[in-house]
Amino acid sequence: MKDRDYYIKDGSKIAIIGGGPAGSFFAYFALKNAKQKGIKIDITIFEGKNFCQKGPRGCNMCPGVISEKLYVELRENNLLPPERCVQKEVKGYYFHTHDGCVEVQNPNPSADKKILTVFRGDGPMFSEESESKSFDNFLLRQVQSMGASISTDIVSNVILPSNKKEQVKIYFGKQGSWRIMNADLVVGAFGLNTGMLEKTKRLGFGYVPPRTVRACQAEIYVGGRNGNKYQDNRIHVFSLGIKPITYASFTPRGDYITVTLVGKNDLNKDHLIEFLNHPVVRRTFPEEGWTLPKNYCICFPKINITQAKRLFADRFVVIGSAGISRYYKHGIESAFVSSRIAANSAFESGVSESAFRNGYYKPVMKLFGSDNLYGRLVFGLNDYITSRRRISAGYFSFLKSDKKLPVAKMQLEFIWNMFTGSIPFKKLFVKVFDPILQIRLLPVTVIVWNKQAFESLVGGGKFRHKKILKSLANKGLGPLEDGQTVVVIGGGPGGTSCAITLSRLAKRRNINLNIVLYEGKDFGKDEQFNPCVGVLSPPIEEILEKKLGIPFPHELILEKIPAYYLHSDNEDIKLEGDGQVSCAVHRMLFDNYLLHCAKDAGVKVIHGRVTNIDIERSGAMVYSEKDNRRADVVVGAFGLDEGACKVFETAT
Repeated sequence: MKDRDYYIKDGSKIAIIGGGPAGSFFAYFALKNAKQKGIKIDITIFEGKNFCQKGPRGCNMCPGVISEKLYVELRENNLLPPERCVQKEVKGYYFHTHDGCVEVQNPNPSADKKILTVFRGDGPMFSEESESKSFDNFLLRQVQSMGASISTDIVSNVILPSNKKEQVKIYFGKQGSWRIMNADLVVGAFGLNTGMLEKTKRLGFGYVPPRTVRACQAEIYVGGRNGNKYQDNRIHVFSLGIKPITYASFTPRGDYITVTLVGKNDLNKDHLIEFLNHPVVRRTFPEEGWTLPKNYCICFPKINITQAKRLFADRFVVIGSAGISRYYKHGIESAFVSSRIAANSAFESGVSESAFRNGYYKPVMKLFGSDNLYGRLVFGLNDYITSRRRISAGYFSFLKSDKKLPVAKMQLEFIWNMFTGSIPFKKLFVKVFDPILQIRLLPVTVIVWNKQAFESLVGGGKFRHKKILKSLANKGLGPLEDGQTVVVIGGGPGGTSCAITLSRLAKRRNINLNIVLYEGKDFGKDEQFNPCVGVLSPPIEEILEKKLGIPFPHELILEKIPAYYLHSDNEDIKLEGDGQVSCAVHRMLFDNYLLHCAKDAGVKVIHGRVTNIDIERSGAMVYSEKDNRRADVVVGAFGLDEGACKVFETAT
């Protein structure tokens, strides 16, 4: 039996937290449903971001691709972006590997289906164009013209009702002057890059956010130096076997390309630089001798690698990327689909927990849930093949030489559908193992897999060793690599010795290691000291000169100590070594000397205390009084410093 208390009716209030595509699409379909039912509803969209700003402040950090399917849906709903918002109409793809490049075109082209690229915000930071071009702002103004209200206030808290007669309470505005709104339905369309994920989790109805990784995304100007427009209208996809990167692409948007890098773990700016310097990548830029501009827009958005759990409660529902969306593909299209299903469910079945379970969650899971499993298998298969040079080279050579053969056309269609997401991943997975395709590919398959097997057998021990290292690297526990960062906390003898040794080893192995040492004390000031008697015992001179490669500071010796006396009630015993002499030094000056030696070795020394550490699967985020930075390894060399001990205790 339907419970009328949980139905949207004339005068109902709906609050949408988040004004990106998911929030705007929900508002659109809610207003459309209300009009069809002949009722008036009050919709408020809370969005603190101004999409008319350039750079990350006005952007929802997305490549901004409107797929063929979404293009058709937007056209049918009169939501196609105006010409000023469209940056490129994509005509195809280029697929790059170590072995060359192949053009991938739509196997079933149609004038009614287009792929468009848009800017989510008002364009990249440092761009000079003044005309508003934000797709998100366009959608927001469309639903505003239909009757939705837009609030720039930040939602600080949500209180769910204790019974079906109560409404949801929303606290918004500035701290100390919060305002309250009562709503019959609250829609969580806040995405992944927000604190609302944790706030929703704390509401207690069982919501668990999706697992995420941080991608790396950059908007890079590639227009001609003489004012010529960037003409390329194809998306470039790269499979180059760069270990941390599982997916890489160039998306053309006006005179800019959006570089998108995705990995199994978090990526950073160093990965971007490594990727852009790859010879295959450099050959794709429009001008010979192209160099990375001094200023470019960069961000590190979260992308979901799993789906959220428990997306709904009475009068509350989560949509878009914070809920369930398609694996690696089409966040805007996923937002459109989930928003439409959720809005239709709210008006047809009500806003109770059970109504959302049956009318929203189950249909969305049917579309995306199981299909995402096949998506992981499809992309995993692609990663496996392209990361093995002999297998990849064999298939790629066949593709380039026999593109007109039916079997080659089938392969190219598979690649097109994998890149565009034009068909469900399950259907794509089945196509991979189509008997006709596999029979026709059999000669190529036998040759390339035999070559791979032979290489593995010949280099068996080396292969197993690499496999172990790869397994550790995949867990973020492999040997230090070029471009990685080590943070040492503590600038006493332990910390400086560690930093100097790391620097020496890195130079010996010809890798560029970023070593950063944090020390809260300034040993150059008299009031700063490390409590210690300051006695250096043998073989300290040998350790400094042979192990660390730095001269022993004889000028810092205050007194040489040839022996010790042990005193008791009855006698005194003189303790002498075998001619070895200890040295008394001023501890502050000795520590300061080692710190300067570390700087000379290339270690970056920051005089500031570390205040917090967040340990993640891909490394750690280190917060200090002076700056914040991501580290691959953190070394604690802070002695018994209470503050640092507390930070480590909390983090570990």
